[in-house]
Amino acid sequence: MIKEEERLLFRILEQKTGVTEGEIFSRNRKSHIIDAKRIAAIILRKHSNYKLWRIAELIGLDHSSICHYQKTHDNLIDTDRKFREDFDYVKNQFLASIGQPEITLKMRLKERELLDMEIERLKFIIDFKKNNSIV
Repeated sequence: MIKEEERLLFRILEQKTGVTEGEIFSRNRKSHIIDAKRIAAIILRKHSNYKLWRIAELIGLDHSSICHYQKTHDNLIDTDRKFREDFDYVKNQFLASIGQPEITLKMRLKERELLDMEIERLKFIIDFKKNNSIV
């Protein structure tokens, strides 16, 4: 039986990654589905009391896959920007939805920082093009 908290996680995951709950439970080995399973497994492992076997049961895997996900998680966070962005978004939305308002504030501040960085990057590009244009 899937709890409401777990359904919430799967809905947020689907909203961000496009991977449905049914695909998460499937044996499909496509990389975007594996990434979604990995995100769900790590969030459940870090932010719930579930044992490995329960998480594996929820996601349709065995507990050794969850152990492998844990081992590869840090490497992916460091090397894969899209995975890191998806993970952070899903984690923050999930924690905010289950009643941790400070997470919502942190998430909005992070979004603001990212937007400010993008604005600065675009300003630099515009200035560079103005100064280096052929007249």
